[in-house]
Amino acid sequence: MHIGSLELQGSAVLAPLAGVADRAMRELCLSYGAAMVTTEMVSAKGFTMGDRKSKELLRLSDLEHPGAIQLFGLSLIHISEPTRPR
Repeated sequence: MHIGSLELQGSAVLAPLAGVADRAMRELCLSYGAAMVTTEMVSAKGFTMGDRKSKELLRLSDLEHPGAIQLFGLSLIHISEPTRPR
């Protein structure tokens, strides 16, 4: 499976499920062969306002790769902030 130039091994991807796709679930799915995992939906505005929960939801462990994040928000300024390299 390909997403742009990224080649994924496998055919199943964990969907972004609010209240379900937490770190433990993502790591479990990868250990059972998921090609990629996705975080729960995260508020971009919450992240830019320093919300601790939003920042934690965006954090992927070393075991959660390849992984994607799902952001929601209205402002392009808020959406772009969490995507900047740290």
